[in-house]
Amino acid sequence: MTDYTELKRAAEAAPSGPWVAENDSLYFKGDGYTRHLMDADAGHDVEDEAYYSALKFIAAANPAAVLALIAESARLQSAVKTLERLGYRDNGGELWKPPLGQKPDFSLMDQLKAENEALREEVALDDKLIADRDRLLNMFECPDHGQCIPYAMEQVEALRKALTECADSLHAEMLQKFGGQLPDDMHPVTRREYDRDMAEVSGYRAAMGKGEQS
Repeated sequence: MTDYTELKRAAEAAPSGPWVAENDSLYFKGDGYTRHLMDADAGHDVEDEAYYSALKFIAAANPAAVLALIAESARLQSAVKTLERLGYRDNGGELWKPPLGQKPDFSLMDQLKAENEALREEVALDDKLIADRDRLLNMFECPDHGQCIPYAMEQVEALRKALTECADSLHAEMLQKFGGQLPDDMHPVTRREYDRDMAEVSGYRAAMGKGEQS
């Protein structure tokens, strides 16, 4: 089984596309704009037809197309594993023979559908993580490196720290408002008022807790 880890990492790091080949240049579309990616130059021993065909192929094999093929390969490999686990043998092409002496398992299709759906969910999660990463990079642009993950993460951590300090300060003000009593020592009526006033602060803390876990 081919390992596409490095190819997938490279595709995710490159502009997703679509890519377009025009004359001797490659362009990609992103953020609603068409951007000039690179210029190409044919070798002295390459015919024009071969050169321009290669350029169009590069545009067609853009990162989005590569990631889609990797995902499809993963789904097919999962199907092959399921068939082999059930004792089926590859007979070439689309022909698979069931185990000798056993009736075909007609529940196989349901198993394949379930595994295929699980893989689709994994791919959707990967796409969401990539989209979240891109949004994060667009929010915080490093003055030295442009879109820089370490810089963006530093900014997020600084914001989380500031929000935590703000929540702690609001909590202290709430306790002072209720005479410095701890929640467990409050009268039930007072406790309800306290919980109501603290709901927003608790929401902030819950959101920050999720951010630390993700």
